[in-house]
Amino acid sequence: MAVKIKKKYTVQRQDQLKALASTLRFDLFFELARLGGGTIRQVAERLEKSPASLYRHMTLLVECDLVRVEGTASEGPSKADVYVPIAHELLLPKSADHPDLMDGATAVLRAQCRNCEDEFISGYTSPKARFRGPQRNLYMVNCVSWLTKSELGDVNSLLNDIYAILNKAEPWRKNTEQIGVTLTVRPIEK
Repeated sequence: MAVKIKKKYTVQRQDQLKALASTLRFDLFFELARLGGGTIRQVAERLEKSPASLYRHMTLLVECDLVRVEGTASEGPSKADVYVPIAHELLLPKSADHPDLMDGATAVLRAQCRNCEDEFISGYTSPKARFRGPQRNLYMVNCVSWLTKSELGDVNSLLNDIYAILNKAEPWRKNTEQIGVTLTVRPIEK
């Protein structure tokens, strides 16, 4: 079934931000977007969760219009709802456009930062962590720099290239290793 999914959607409602402030619902939404839609069982397998643990979270995403039910699919002897995300990519509102939504947007960002922290510590303590050499898989860089507009453009171009590589990677390819990536470029207020 060919389903129309928007490329980008800017979150514009408090209930949507509240739903996304849960890292599990955030991950559920984006895994569903990666699949282009699917059943709870399909998403649960990708997230390594039990389907039963995701039903309430999916219901909340449907209730706030970030996900819709788009028919059914056969799963063994029964039928299952097919869930489709509103878009492949969600954009958080900007303060200039929606000052009333900044508390909700901040809650989503805080949840994601906590999730990144937990994932980095898990990676750091993993026996699979490699800190040196050509197969290095653990990096942490935190710095302040002074860049010209041209240099900032170069950084953005490189980050877009990294994002493109990461976005097309799929778990079923041979000789791959799962990694987590967190990149932040931010203005500094003086």
